[in-house]
Amino acid sequence: MDALIALLREKDHFAVISHVAPDGDTLGCAAALIMALQKMGKTCQWFCDGEIPESYMPFPEIKFLVDLPRDKTFEVAIAVDASDYSRLGNCAAIFDRAPIKAQIDHHATNTAFADVNLMKPYPAAGLIMLEIVDALHIQLDKALATALYIAICTDTGRLSYEEVNGFTVAQTARLYDAGAPVHDITNKLYNLRSYKKTKLIGEALLSLQLEHNGKIAYILLEQGNYLRSGATSGDTEGIINYALQVEGVQIAAMLRYQAENIYKGSLRCQAPYNVANIAQKIGGGGHQFAAGFTVNGTAEQAIAITLAAVREEMREKETL
Repeated sequence: MDALIALLREKDHFAVISHVAPDGDTLGCAAALIMALQKMGKTCQWFCDGEIPESYMPFPEIKFLVDLPRDKTFEVAIAVDASDYSRLGNCAAIFDRAPIKAQIDHHATNTAFADVNLMKPYPAAGLIMLEIVDALHIQLDKALATALYIAICTDTGRLSYEEVNGFTVAQTARLYDAGAPVHDITNKLYNLRSYKKTKLIGEALLSLQLEHNGKIAYILLEQGNYLRSGATSGDTEGIINYALQVEGVQIAAMLRYQAENIYKGSLRCQAPYNVANIAQKIGGGGHQFAAGFTVNGTAEQAIAITLAAVREEMREKETL
């Protein structure tokens, strides 16, 4: 923590990079970090290999990221919520160009790919970012609290995941007190969805398959599913939970078309399984209960590779 805080105080020009297919945690962390740096008189740019999902665009505390200027001048590049170098996608070139490289992350599978690495195994990177704000002696205001609440609530299932503890809840309570509009955030993120995403959910549920006596569920989203629904890859956030919520399912996987013979994978599980182990075997990473990866091949090959790794995890737990 000390090395990163010193860097934030000493340098003046920053590039902040979110991971590919950005979710609420990487977006909320990037927004909070940039707000904090701007309060200190620093200049910031934001980069991401992927568009902000529509569900986050109603929040000015997130939307402002796309309006920040971009140029080639910065002293430090900071990756947020990226478990490994590959998660930077095309923005890896920007990261490589920086004289100083740093990262802030909470994944146990983190590969420490920067010059300055701050990794704490918290349920959300937003919790680390809140500690950074505190260490910089920046007072929480409504905008900061909103960005941080979005980060924490989306990566903890609204404080419901198994990793959540009293510390998580106590830190999140500070965001309530600082003015985060929790009801509004919850309503926009969880109670409302676009017609396109609703159609995509239908497409996903039609593809849902069960394996191993209903212990494994998987969803496949092909290019045609996006075309029929009008949705984009940014609309897939949260869809995998429908598979995990099927009674009896212990491990859920979702594979979604990225490009020809390239599929993005997401994994979720119930205890005692560990999907980070599964993802690592396929070249990805993440948490015990949520992880991701990329697999090359046809849809059939992607499914076979994924299911083989899932079955191996189950065999190791002696449940099959």
